[in-house]
Amino acid sequence: MEFQERYYGSQDDLLSVVENEDLDYKAIEFGLALHYTLEMMETFEEEKIELAVSSTQNRYGAVLEEREFTDIKNRIARLIQNTPFQELCLGKIYKEKAISFEQKLRYIDLLIEKEDSWIIIDYKSAMRHTSSHLKQVDFYKKAISKITGQKVSAYIAYLLEDDIKLIEV
Repeated sequence: MEFQERYYGSQDDLLSVVENEDLDYKAIEFGLALHYTLEMMETFEEEKIELAVSSTQNRYGAVLEEREFTDIKNRIARLIQNTPFQELCLGKIYKEKAISFEQKLRYIDLLIEKEDSWIIIDYKSAMRHTSSHLKQVDFYKKAISKITGQKVSAYIAYLLEDDIKLIEV
């Protein structure tokens, strides 16, 4: 039997195989480390970046290079300096919030509770699978809307090498 490499995506609803796709394990580890760093940040302030990156280095130091940690630090610094992102984050913040909906367990990267509404932000380090990203975040939006009965806004925050893109879903 011949080995077939498959990509199942993170939290993909269908867990379907993306055909003819080469897995980039280094990019996957980078994305996981970026998410972990954001999760480790006590608040979204520049002075909190160093400690969060240090935690990430302890966890991912064996698989990522120093330049990649610098890249993570720079991407997060750009995100924190992004005024629209900061405005979205005004409220009670939940990181890596587990939700169970339609018999699926998922984790929302960033969930912000406002007075009478909710905001979802999902982090991505590349724009390669944008259509699946949109589906994923739309599922979160539908779930939080049904669970809370309140208005929900959802965004994908692309933390790119030289830019931040906030896409409303």
